[in-house]
Amino acid sequence: MFNRFTYSVAQLPEAAKSRLGLSQLSQQQWRYTVNSDPIQAAQQFFSAVYNKKITVKGEIFQSQINELSRSNAQQQLLQFLMDNLRISSDTDEQLHNYCSAIRMKWNTDIEQAWQFHVPGYDNTSFSETIDIRRDPTDGAVYIEVTYSDIKLGKRGQTFQYTLPGALRLRLKLAPADVLNFQLGLQVEQIEASNFLLHRLFFSEQPVDETQLLTLIEQAKWVEAYRAAVDELRKTLVRDTVSSTLRTYANDVLQKVRYMAAQKGADLEQLADVVQATNKLVRNPGNSQVQARYLDLAGQVRSKRSWGKIIGGAMLVLLGVVLIATAVALAVTTAGIGTPLSAVVAVIGVKVAIAGAVTAGVLGVAAVAGGSYSFYKGKKLQPAQAMQHLVEESRSETRPLLR
Repeated sequence: MFNRFTYSVAQLPEAAKSRLGLSQLSQQQWRYTVNSDPIQAAQQFFSAVYNKKITVKGEIFQSQINELSRSNAQQQLLQFLMDNLRISSDTDEQLHNYCSAIRMKWNTDIEQAWQFHVPGYDNTSFSETIDIRRDPTDGAVYIEVTYSDIKLGKRGQTFQYTLPGALRLRLKLAPADVLNFQLGLQVEQIEASNFLLHRLFFSEQPVDETQLLTLIEQAKWVEAYRAAVDELRKTLVRDTVSSTLRTYANDVLQKVRYMAAQKGADLEQLADVVQATNKLVRNPGNSQVQARYLDLAGQVRSKRSWGKIIGGAMLVLLGVVLIATAVALAVTTAGIGTPLSAVVAVIGVKVAIAGAVTAGVLGVAAVAGGSYSFYKGKKLQPAQAMQHLVEESRSETRPLLR
């Protein structure tokens, strides 16, 4: 269910060629034609970038066109490309050749809307974005065209359905093609971001209109869940995140991912868990975020056996955060050089409270002097955990709480 369906052009089903309006490109060996006038092509590329149809590494080209001659604006665009597409192995000449080739090989057909043909629907609408990036290993240029906010309807009627997710077309300018102006930009692969788009545009299997609303709802939660997981992963690789929080947050994530793969998984609530975990890791010292996470853990735990597994992992993470809050405060109050035993003494009561809160929700823990056990007998070693937390709190480069 969570797969992104990616096809090389050699693998593309026949149904997709016609439904995506790619039949002509397939007859051209999947290459866009090269404009016989390279100066005109460069001007067309400039217009597309200037009108914000194209970004480079997500960046928008800014130019005060009214204050510049056309030639100066073109030079400014070339510099913009060079600044954003340079890789460490480039010489100035190589980089200039790459950026010139992108402009002179540009074909306005790349900017044109695909002609979607979905059986039963003869009216489509969508948003298009184009972004250019460069592979830092081999220098290849990739142009990704994304079609999102796709709407299906019938002529004479308002649009009936908005499809979650996106279709992506990836073009490539290979290093070997840079100086060959007989070869246009190469289509390399096409992707559907979820099972519904794959079913509609790539599969021979028709979609009955009575099924479509159900499939749209399922695809919506697939996209929301996947986006939440991607954001949490981005957070966890940040240098500013404590390794202790990273460890326990990863434990939550792995349990969520396992449960999400099971039949009948509640993706709406699992996405909520991942989003809340991300917020807790980003704001571990925020009491409102902590309270929200505790409440959500209680809700999740009521969901049969899978809820107990995920809820337990959430509460372990929350317990670590509550201890960490106390440790950070104690280290600040007692001083950086204070021995661990003294810090533990300062926070002992708060550790016990953290354990008691966690135990109260789980209903399976015994609290005694700050020592407690979690769901299914999983033991935490408070002294060891506190040692890690204190050491991290003493670090000047990676504070546990920000």
